[in-house]
Amino acid sequence: MTPKATLRFLHTADWHLGKKLNRFSRLEEQKAVLAELTKIADQYEVDGMLVAGDVFDSRNPSAEAKGLLTASLLALSKGGERPVLVIAGNHDSPELFEALASWGAPLGILLLGDLTQDLHALQGSFGKGFTLEVLEKGLIALSGSSWPFRCQFLLSPYMSPIRREGKEVASFWQDCWAAALQKASPEEPLVLLAHPYVRYDTADGSEELEEDLEERVLGGQEALSLGAFPEGLAYAALGHIHYPKPLRHEPYPVAYAGSLLQYSFGDRCIEKKALLVEVPRAGAAQVSFLPEGKGLNGGLPLLSFEVTSPEEAQEKCQTHPQAYLELVWAAPQAPSPELRRHLESLHPRLVHFLLKRISFSGGAPDAEVLAQMDQLDWLPLFEAFYEARKGHKPDETIKSIFKEVLNRALAKKSSQDYADTQ
Repeated sequence: MTPKATLRFLHTADWHLGKKLNRFSRLEEQKAVLAELTKIADQYEVDGMLVAGDVFDSRNPSAEAKGLLTASLLALSKGGERPVLVIAGNHDSPELFEALASWGAPLGILLLGDLTQDLHALQGSFGKGFTLEVLEKGLIALSGSSWPFRCQFLLSPYMSPIRREGKEVASFWQDCWAAALQKASPEEPLVLLAHPYVRYDTADGSEELEEDLEERVLGGQEALSLGAFPEGLAYAALGHIHYPKPLRHEPYPVAYAGSLLQYSFGDRCIEKKALLVEVPRAGAAQVSFLPEGKGLNGGLPLLSFEVTSPEEAQEKCQTHPQAYLELVWAAPQAPSPELRRHLESLHPRLVHFLLKRISFSGGAPDAEVLAQMDQLDWLPLFEAFYEARKGHKPDETIKSIFKEVLNRALAKKSSQDYADTQ
């Protein structure tokens, strides 16, 4: 048999186990997609898994979410025959990762929540037939009887400003990586596993990567440039951005794997992927997207439509039964509360039925928009919103309070309108 020339890894990220879409649990979809991810790992006979953060959606995940994580990691590790490396993202609890580390190591599962987490207790035998060596803070090496060569991993979990002691993110990581690289062997491949927000520099300038709505915490001053990544890597496996995105191919590939599912209506990437990474003994890795020609199975799509009539709203509900729907009402007159109840009876996964938002960020609204606002009957809208949130209609006391607040707001607006004309 010809000896293997490369190590083959499957790169995934942003599972967000336990995340809900409004009132809808996604655990069954997550379970199905993770089962397919395991099948892909088996089909392509990967040598290891790279999980780049945000495995949970909350720092205090439910028992069901924790159970799905441990079961999925066990399946991916094949009981210790396939190493699984997992770092914490900005949604994860470093303390929970540290608590799970001693459970995972005998099964070939390494969970790193923070750079201060001491991995030396996990050195030596790792899983079935593997050896783990800690070379420096955040830097490990793995070798195995089934691997053609040893591989080094630069593990870089999300570090909040407090955990960085206020140090700017780029200089913090550059210092950490420089210290680790002094202990790394130039004769063995080195793979980076990280969870940053990257400022994507192109030939035409800097492109803003679109973060999911709940991921904005890493934007702005939390951005890393591609130039901050160290030299000499074989591959940089990233998490945080929710769509698969290669950032560059030379001198080595840097790529986001994307999320397990669509988690918001702002995420337009319906076809989710995992990345197959072929790491040679020397030089840059080769990367391809899996599954080929389609997205991961198990998750339902999230679709958003503007509608201008009850008939159009009903048509969208009937046309897309196997999806989560967001309908944005863009007609001049507000919809009736009865219409929402009717649409919910037609479609079991109608998540939102919203009025089209009027943005004032570009300056004062024009006369047409103001006229539309004045024509709205606010009480039925409030009643529909309250019922959707609380599960029952507001009583007379609540409606009376709403009317009082509304009248004050309208009086203030009228007074301002009069002042503007003087």
